[in-house]
Amino acid sequence: MCGIAGEINLSTNVVKRNFLLKKLSHRGPHHEAFIKIDNNICFYHTRLKIIDLSDKSNQPMISYDKRYTISYNGELYNYVELRKKLEKFGFFFKTNGDTEVFLNGFIKFGKNFFKIANGIFAVAIFDKKEKILYLARDFIGVKPLYYSLHKNNFFFASEIKAIINNISHKKINKSVINEFLFYKYVSGKDTLVKNVYKLDPGKAYSIDLKEKKIKLKSFTYYQFKESANKQNIQETTLNIKALLTKSVNLQLQSDANLGIQLSGGVDSTLVTEIASRIKKIKFLYFSGFGDYKKDEYKYANFVSKKLDLKFKKNILEKNFFFKNLNKAIYHLDEPLNHPHSLAIYQISKNAKKNVSVMLAGEGADEIFFGYERYLQILKEKNKINFIKNGAFLRTKKDIEIYSIFKNEEFGDPHVNRNKIYGNINIENELIKFQIFETKTHLQSLLLRSDKMMMANSIEARVPFLDINLFNYALNINDKIKKNEEQKIILKKILSQFNYPKNFISRKKIGYTIPFNKWLETNKNYEKDLKTEALLTLFKNDDVNFLIEDLKNKNNMYSNAKIYWLLININKFINIFDLNIE
Repeated sequence: MCGIAGEINLSTNVVKRNFLLKKLSHRGPHHEAFIKIDNNICFYHTRLKIIDLSDKSNQPMISYDKRYTISYNGELYNYVELRKKLEKFGFFFKTNGDTEVFLNGFIKFGKNFFKIANGIFAVAIFDKKEKILYLARDFIGVKPLYYSLHKNNFFFASEIKAIINNISHKKINKSVINEFLFYKYVSGKDTLVKNVYKLDPGKAYSIDLKEKKIKLKSFTYYQFKESANKQNIQETTLNIKALLTKSVNLQLQSDANLGIQLSGGVDSTLVTEIASRIKKIKFLYFSGFGDYKKDEYKYANFVSKKLDLKFKKNILEKNFFFKNLNKAIYHLDEPLNHPHSLAIYQISKNAKKNVSVMLAGEGADEIFFGYERYLQILKEKNKINFIKNGAFLRTKKDIEIYSIFKNEEFGDPHVNRNKIYGNINIENELIKFQIFETKTHLQSLLLRSDKMMMANSIEARVPFLDINLFNYALNINDKIKKNEEQKIILKKILSQFNYPKNFISRKKIGYTIPFNKWLETNKNYEKDLKTEALLTLFKNDDVNFLIEDLKNKNNMYSNAKIYWLLININKFINIFDLNIE
């Protein structure tokens, strides 16, 4: 919906920094504003108009008594219900949007409001009377929020690029390079930029400006509650269908045009099917790869014809992929971990002229046990070690090649994830693993979805990650999760909408880009890998070894992965002008 940013400086008066608005303009092309709330704090906001398109809902927004100021990015899906509740408490509203509901909800309930806020959000609220700044993210982490603290100067923003110019010495964070190479993502609060951190999902933070030193205090407002669910598969299917339908209905709320990202898989098909029965969907978007056989175009096309909906096919060609790689890295604020980030970027680029909101099926695999690797985990006797050493994510050859580039200076690749796993106080081992996945792997998918869509001013929404659906789905009976037919519940729901068996029960294809095929004609391995940055970080002999293997087309499946990560690290360092010494 928007881009937010702010600064606290306890040493001197804050001043307007125009580059902050410029760096976030793609997140909010319709309005931008700066407000100096007090001598030591200011907010920035760029708005993408979705709910209440009038200027009355522009931000930052100030409360009726001038005490509170909000800068908010996201959507409060239950805002209509909450507005009615607040009106009964005597609150009045000047707008028809959700931002004012969020602000008044916080005024009434304080930090406890985050517990009843069903939505996706990153928010900053300043209490001028108490001189306290509050920051929070939604329970699952759909909307990003970063911060940097140096002495008595604190910055926060929706994207790293809005913060990075305020850091005196911009450095690559070497301590997490091993983790990125092994897992393709940095988990927890760390980022690949030193001294820039992520705020945790499901938490609210506060900074008291009355104190002489900036201290970031946290409050966990969301904690998953484990409960025994003995419902059979029929009862579970009925409840999941009802919860998903309610979620889709809430997430279709928009005063701006809306579309759906349809891959042709079970998840996005269900979202499309349910949505089309609630509201007229004008636009469906699919990304494919021309003559490449590993996409699901024929299934997506089947859905569009079944529902009589407009269907826009995007073909991701090699030239577009490499031409836009730098742009995608810039917008992600990280090296690209997933090559198919470019496919999402292309969809958003082509869809922008028609829509400002896009629904997708993200999150279904994590909460309904949909990945093949999950079946592998079920078979392991020592599940904890199998999870903690990352073996469930990598082949033996992957690990062998990764070990060549592993450097003790770049930190333990598993330490962040092991800490996350250890802090999950859940007895059921399947649920514990699912929560672990939502705090690690899913975070990279949500970041990709948000940044690649918002690069072209489109808000990504994820109905499967509705808080009520999430809480119920994770507590589903273990026997149902372990069913040989993965995501059996979703398939049963889809069958109720008259989809043929060969559509429902086909093997999962996944979203695979023909990157290895494109590499077959690459003649620039030395140019790509023998760069100043990479030769400073890694041994020359190891880089040469990889180059020769690639030239000889040895172990291309695993070598292509490490090549992809290395060229992305190099581009990331250059794009953001990071020091690597």
